[in-house]
Amino acid sequence: MVFEDSVQVYDLKNHKNLGAQKAFNFEITPFRAQFFMISKEPLTVAEVSVEKTTVAPGSVLAAKVNVPKANGQQAVKLQVKLPDGQLADWLDRVVVTDQKGTTVKLPIAYNDPRASGRSRPRSCSPFALMSAGLR
Repeated sequence: MVFEDSVQVYDLKNHKNLGAQKAFNFEITPFRAQFFMISKEPLTVAEVSVEKTTVAPGSVLAAKVNVPKANGQQAVKLQVKLPDGQLADWLDRVVVTDQKGTTVKLPIAYNDPRASGRSRPRSCSPFALMSAGLR
């Protein structure tokens, strides 16, 4: 793919910032989707905050996700990482947000691991971290 001007290229499927490019190559594979995002400017950093830092099983954690320097709306991938390094796939979300922010409800089941976890918003740029404990 060739562009008139240099653009920022993001490989969304592999969570990689390919940086500024005037052209980039990729292989078309039958029956395998590939997702790239092209932007004239680099994406801005997402932030996340929570209303409480400890969450009981059976309750819901509200997380506010925003992108302070966003010019319009931006998609952010929100993932929760458990202490053992595994991602909690049941809390995996994609959030569309802006400078004002969007609140996301993360339900905590009775059988979820009892340990502290970290949530990380990812918007193909550096990401912020927030922590919440499960008791």
